[in-house]
Amino acid sequence: MLNILDLIVLRKNLFLRRNKKRIVKDGIIELDSEFGKEIGFTSDKFKASWLWKKGNRIMISMIWVKPRLQGKGYFSQLLKTIWDKGYEVAIPTPLGIMNEIVRKKDFKKTEVFDKNLNTVVELWVR
Repeated sequence: MLNILDLIVLRKNLFLRRNKKRIVKDGIIELDSEFGKEIGFTSDKFKASWLWKKGNRIMISMIWVKPRLQGKGYFSQLLKTIWDKGYEVAIPTPLGIMNEIVRKKDFKKTEVFDKNLNTVVELWVR
């Protein structure tokens, strides 16, 4: 016989399975971690890269596609997979080619106060 707590957990698990979104802890998403593999954030495509999850947002703080794979769409596929899972993507102060990417992919520029830097910084969100 199931108690009420068991029923709540069962219902939550069924809901998550139906919506293809599982609970992922906030914090760093490392290359080749369980969730990293799920979204295609793997060491065969990327190096020296860090993603951070907080709530429904995934922050791309540093991303580097391996040189021999650049221009093959791996970053675009990563973004698509993250969005398909229902997360928002945020990119702080994009530089270089990332500036072009955020504009091309219809990110919206916002400004937020960074407590660590004690200043306002750009945050591009979609």
